[in-house]
Amino acid sequence: MKQSVPLSCGAIVLLLGVSGVVGRIMRWLPMPIVMAMIAGALTRFGVGAVESVGAAPLIAGTAVVAFFLTSRFLTSVPPVLAAALVGFSVVLTTGSVQPAEVDIAFVAPQFTASSFTLHAFLAISVPLAALVIGAENAQATGVLLAEGYRPPVNAMTVVSGIGGILAGFIGGHNANIAGPMPAICSSEQASTDTSKRYGAIVVNGVLFCAFGLFVGVAVPFILALPKALIGSVAGLAMISILLAAWQQAFSKRTGHQIGAFVALVVAMSNITLLGISSPFWALVCGIAVSLLLGEKPPQPNEATADKID
Repeated sequence: MKQSVPLSCGAIVLLLGVSGVVGRIMRWLPMPIVMAMIAGALTRFGVGAVESVGAAPLIAGTAVVAFFLTSRFLTSVPPVLAAALVGFSVVLTTGSVQPAEVDIAFVAPQFTASSFTLHAFLAISVPLAALVIGAENAQATGVLLAEGYRPPVNAMTVVSGIGGILAGFIGGHNANIAGPMPAICSSEQASTDTSKRYGAIVVNGVLFCAFGLFVGVAVPFILALPKALIGSVAGLAMISILLAAWQQAFSKRTGHQIGAFVALVVAMSNITLLGISSPFWALVCGIAVSLLLGEKPPQPNEATADKID
């Protein structure tokens, strides 16, 4: 029964993308509430970096220092890369690598037969489609808007739908565009020149494919690294996008201040209702409170509409 879930969810996402509904919704959502959702969802990475320094001062602390020194004196070198390399060097020097035994073998994709039931469609596929669009893809759209790009929202949704359908045929989960990776690849950490940041996406895609093909080697290597190093580097990579999200969420010029605050705290709460995670509910609650309090009503946001294709 569950095998039909990715297929039906992918079909829902595909139809919403082809119809242009998702693009119209994103133009309708007030930018402050969207940015507050992004800030709330990604702030955990920044907090995680601080916690990593507390857990492993030498490893994570050295990476943090390397990041800021590189930002100040070596502008030609990506600070995140410097932090990762310095942190990894400290890990090797201190003998903090802990090899992990993971039994993973290469398995060729296999066709998975599916069966449709109305219960699975209503109870799982519909909420999952809301999760893909309202939580995951919305985060990616928000971070791209925060960096000044014009994300093709409908095209992104169509690709997610097609990916979900194809993944369903081989037993995979639904495809989506998660927020953290676009945040890193579209930020200043990728390049100071916005027209060249696409290179980070290309490299990222190649690495993801390589990771999938050689997962038996990659997973034990990742598990061998201290969590503090990974947490600190991830948090440092989010600095620019978090700054942009916070600034745009709570600028007095844009209004929706209380609605944005509600969206922020709901996204930070990590609650899950009806199988849908907090970023989706952050948007719902932020809009509801903004309407209830008579803040500037949700309407086609000119600043947002101009940036969405």
